[in-house]
Amino acid sequence: MTKLRERGESKAGCIFSLAILLVAIIIGMKFIPQRIAVSELQDFIVKEAEHASLVIPREGQTRDQIIADRIFQKAVDLRLPLSRESFKVDINQARILVEGSYTLDVNLLVKTHKWKVLINVDRMLF
Repeated sequence: MTKLRERGESKAGCIFSLAILLVAIIIGMKFIPQRIAVSELQDFIVKEAEHASLVIPREGQTRDQIIADRIFQKAVDLRLPLSRESFKVDINQARILVEGSYTLDVNLLVKTHKWKVLINVDRMLF
């Protein structure tokens, strides 16, 4: 007669593995869309900084304000909690600098994770 352990009939390992897999899937479902939105915004900011020298100021607005408005509109489109006051656009003769930060609240089932996102783009104007 064989013992239970020798036959490998314990289901505790399988249940434990499925629980870990379930937690990983739930965390992934919460974090991955947020991470994609943050990456899209970061790519957009880099693209705007690279093309900042091509922006023609409108009457009553500077290039800084126009680029800041575009960044803010993109953040609204991506449903990110970025306000106009949470970032700064500074254009001088040779460089553009976009700096800022904001906090994403990722609601996990047990607690809310506060994810601090930093914006720091420094490009030369051509």
